[in-house]
Amino acid sequence: LLVSLVPTPTAESREEPSPQAPVVPLSKESRAALSPLGEGVVGEPLPAAPIVEPSRLYHLQPGHWEYRILEGANKGRVETVDIERVSSDDPDADWRLVSSTGDVQQFKVTRQHEIVKLAQEDADSDRVVIYRPGLVLDPNMQVGQSKTESAKISSYKRKKRDKVEYDGTLRYTVTYLGAYRVKTPAGDFDTRLLRHDYSIQIGPAKSENVSHTFYADGV
Repeated sequence: LLVSLVPTPTAESREEPSPQAPVVPLSKESRAALSPLGEGVVGEPLPAAPIVEPSRLYHLQPGHWEYRILEGANKGRVETVDIERVSSDDPDADWRLVSSTGDVQQFKVTRQHEIVKLAQEDADSDRVVIYRPGLVLDPNMQVGQSKTESAKISSYKRKKRDKVEYDGTLRYTVTYLGAYRVKTPAGDFDTRLLRHDYSIQIGPAKSENVSHTFYADGV
């Protein structure tokens, strides 16, 4: 289980929900998945407006962020993420999310406000994984909508990036579950909740992963 609250950094990027937007109560399945957060953390459902510009969800602006792990072997540990722009001259520049664990994710924002995940470096396995095509979050996603993509993936050892180690496949589904008020030590936030499902087969390895992410506008 991976749960995170992602604040976007500026009030100018807030998308105000319409009072006519659907209000979707949290399902029993989602509530069970989010139970490690504790009682009272996920509160009332809110009007869930369409995600007009996905690029706003990932707060891709230079900055430093801290996250506290709530469950698992690393419970209580604080991890940091630094967001870096790769090229300041390109309006579609790539962005790097660099974690204190040594993991690195690389994204591109298109002129259509799409978010495209291009690659990921994993420090534990000392590998780089490239996605072809990149994983895209499209504009104007409606609450309750899901999108599934298939991609080819290739892994490389981080010190031998000129040689493919394994090729494989990835099936990825993103679902917009709804909007909810979330209570945190830093205050209460109006958020959107997305579920990400990954099915990966590469070389001798297979894995199935699910994560839930809250995104807070205008923080």
